Amino acid sequence: MTTSKAKKVSLRIGAVDYSIQCVTRLEDEASNRLFGRQHLGHSTIKLDSEQSCQSAWNTLWHESIHAICDAAGIRKHPEESTIRAITEGICGALRNNPILLAQPLTNQQWEELKKSKGA
Repeated sequence: MTTSKAKKVSLRIGAVDYSIQCVTRLEDEASNRLFGRQHLGHSTIKLDSEQSCQSAWNTLWHESIHAICDAAGIRKHPEESTIRAITEGICGALRNNPILLAQPLTNQQWEELKKSKGA
């Protein structure tokens, strides 16, 4: 992502297309180190490039949940501990259950699920 030929990566949440940007040494206004930061006004999600790939995936989900709160009109975001808990739940569910990655759930998968009732 550091060269001009790098493919732009974006994520659409609600009506907003967030540009995903990797930056070195991401910090808040008080110089505290951050893994990621979502900014609705700039339509960006920034990720610290010094984290591992798995950590970046979790961070992208974490910042996406903040963006979902914005898209839903939630003015007072949930506590960071709540966002972290939701992130861990979503990431764990996606990592451990590939059927959740089907977009959307296919008719065949649905029929197979219905047949498995009580199994």
